[in-house]
Amino acid sequence: MEARSRSPRWMDAGAADGVCASLTRSSRRGRGPAQMGPAARERADRSAGSPRGARGGAARPPGRPRTTPGRAPLPLRQSPTLTMNDDDLRRALALIDERRFAEAIDLAADAATFSPIDYPVLPTEFDDAPSSVARALALQWCLQDQQVVDLLEPVVEATPDQALAWLVLGTAWFWRIGTDDARPGRALECMQRAAELAPEDPFAASGLGLAQAVEGRRKAALVAFERAAALAPDSWLHAQRLAEHLAAAGKTGRAREWAARSTELAAGRSSGWLLLGQLLAETEERAEALECFDRALAIDPSSSEALEGKVELLRQDPDAESQRALVEALRDLLDRLPEHQQHFHDDRWRLLGRAHEALGEEAEARAAFDRAEELATRSLAEQERKEAFRSFWTSIRKGDRAGVDAGLAAAFDLAEHDPTGDRDPVHAAVRSSKGKTAIVDLLIAHGLPVDRPDGTGQTPLMSAASKGYATLVERLLSAGANPSHRDRSGGSALHLAARAGKRSACVALLEGGADPSILDGRGKTPQELAEGAGRKALAKLLGT
Repeated sequence: MEARSRSPRWMDAGAADGVCASLTRSSRRGRGPAQMGPAARERADRSAGSPRGARGGAARPPGRPRTTPGRAPLPLRQSPTLTMNDDDLRRALALIDERRFAEAIDLAADAATFSPIDYPVLPTEFDDAPSSVARALALQWCLQDQQVVDLLEPVVEATPDQALAWLVLGTAWFWRIGTDDARPGRALECMQRAAELAPEDPFAASGLGLAQAVEGRRKAALVAFERAAALAPDSWLHAQRLAEHLAAAGKTGRAREWAARSTELAAGRSSGWLLLGQLLAETEERAEALECFDRALAIDPSSSEALEGKVELLRQDPDAESQRALVEALRDLLDRLPEHQQHFHDDRWRLLGRAHEALGEEAEARAAFDRAEELATRSLAEQERKEAFRSFWTSIRKGDRAGVDAGLAAAFDLAEHDPTGDRDPVHAAVRSSKGKTAIVDLLIAHGLPVDRPDGTGQTPLMSAASKGYATLVERLLSAGANPSHRDRSGGSALHLAARAGKRSACVALLEGGADPSILDGRGKTPQELAEGAGRKALAKLLGT
């Protein structure tokens, strides 16, 4: 399979930056920002230093590397998103259905905001690839994991020598890590096979390392990342990824060398300077670390992580010049925080108060200390509320009726989404492994909405239908769930049940008023999806 003449786009958004990329036979060299278009490069550099907290994950201690020594980075499943609106997503899926795969990938790649060091990002090349593999590649760019798994599992079983097929399938399983539909170890199996088929490709080695790291095989992952860096010595991407994982393994000295190498190769990337600054701060090279944080901020003024690192270094120096710089940095940092996040940073207000005290500014110091006390009180109340909320969600997942009853009697907003990244209460109950029907009945009786869509536009009814939970389908329909609701790809509950071969769920939907002639975003009826999945009896039922 030869590479396309156009270059792949590399995405980079947020606290995790890196790419698992092309496994084409002709790909023997690193590719990175030099191949980006100006707009894509600007977007990547702008986002590379953004705080992890902004993406839903926990922010790490300031001035520290992204990963904790001895602990490999794990993926944040809730982070990946597409910025495409519903119409563009349907357009991309329609292009795939018309076999215009390159155009669909272009559309999705331009809209993607997911990041590369914790997540694989696929190539855009697919010349000479079988149609099924090209289709799967385009679908995965649109984050249609289940369709990719359904399409490629039979392909790799029938023709197990296609590197790209294994990579795309491995990526689909990788995105599913941490979800109810995860298949432990499958992503690693696929990435291992891909690496065997493309042993000289640095991205194959890097992708294997990523899968190994997630499985906790840290030593093997480091070997893979080192091989990737050796195969592509001029790639900032592999240098920075190796530096990240060396830091995770506590090998600060070598991590610093590779982080420095990544800044040499891509001096305009804020994430490289941020990582180098964090590593220099660990070895107490304060002046050099401050310079790196300043470089990162010059490239990306919105990088709160770089600002946090700078604050940590400045607070250690008692001289007046450093204390004045500390005041300015803290004011800048606190001004960026939205009001609802302020209570997490009472310690920063106390630090600001001490800096003002050191400068003899008593009024400013007292105002900062008062603000810190106010926020600490709010923080305690917020922690208690979150603990009650977390207990409620745990009770839903465990099928604990008493715990759910207690949560329903509490004063917090039940319409809030699960803090761990799941969906609303009814959706979580549908997806739980215990007490499904009883808990769903309890939530419905309490008046909770049954048609609240998740980020993909799917409702609880659609989740129940896709899993074949016919009893839950009946309960939700009787509670007023809309059988004609469509998700972002244009599919209905009946489409999902038909594609998954869930006959009992299809029957319940048809009896509940679902329209078997409705078309999804690609112009397919439920019957056609069942036929495509080899479910002839079900297709016959849907066609009557």
